[in-house]
Amino acid sequence: MITLDVWSDYTCPYAYAAAVWLREVKAHCGDAIEIRWRDFPLEQVNSMQGPEWKLWEQPDSHRSKSLWAFRAGQAARLQGNEPFQRFHMALFEARHQRHEDLADQDLLAGTAL
Repeated sequence: MITLDVWSDYTCPYAYAAAVWLREVKAHCGDAIEIRWRDFPLEQVNSMQGPEWKLWEQPDSHRSKSLWAFRAGQAARLQGNEPFQRFHMALFEARHQRHEDLADQDLLAGTAL
């Protein structure tokens, strides 16, 4: 088995393209490949706040394009791999196909159903 760690942000169009491509790779290879999605918040990486500032430590009131999406993704991951994979792709599609706001908690809750 090959295991790939893929670091991504739901707001990144390149990460979305990789997710679509890797979905096809996984469909072709089956259990011969495992894709482990890892959070790589661009808001954190591009922050001008300095290295001490952490996106994931911000309060619920922090305005962010992706913080709630990452939190929802972590909750989906706790449900198991299949629910996470469905939710993960649904978030990418919501952002990059329908141009929806991933900071919208109603969108995230609806996607989780």
